[in-house]
Amino acid sequence: MKIKRFILLAFSGCCLMLSGAACSELDGDNSDFDFGDMTSNEPENPYDGQGYDRLPNSVRLATYNTHRCEGWTQNSGTDRANYNNTAKVISLMDPDVIALQELDKNTTWHPNDQLRELADRTGLRPYYCKTIDYRGGEYGIGILCKAAPKTTYAGDLPGTEA
Repeated sequence: MKIKRFILLAFSGCCLMLSGAACSELDGDNSDFDFGDMTSNEPENPYDGQGYDRLPNSVRLATYNTHRCEGWTQNSGTDRANYNNTAKVISLMDPDVIALQELDKNTTWHPNDQLRELADRTGLRPYYCKTIDYRGGEYGIGILCKAAPKTTYAGDLPGTEA
């Protein structure tokens, strides 16, 4: 158990140091990335070629806090989310795998499966993990993948949101 804790702490420390080094300047950030017209609620083609070039045989990994897909504009009806805008951002990144945080699933606030909505709009495969019961439904995390993973595992972490 002590070895696992040491490895986890060492890995976390390395990630933190790498993040600090990588983010120490603005060179290479995506602040100049053109996300297009984010005020429109109309769906667009998933990827329009504006993204950064990729190296041959590379894998693009990404993470994105969806904030329950709420944003600049909202869909009409009972759901407060704008899935088209969130899907557009994901599609513009063109990830092979993207980890998503803050997803609602069939709650009174968002009565849809948000990961499924994003999967339908991006053409990626969804894998969801509930973290807590929330507003009559679920709240959790998920991944979207171009290819099916060989295996998936969901395990509890210590704390109030396992």
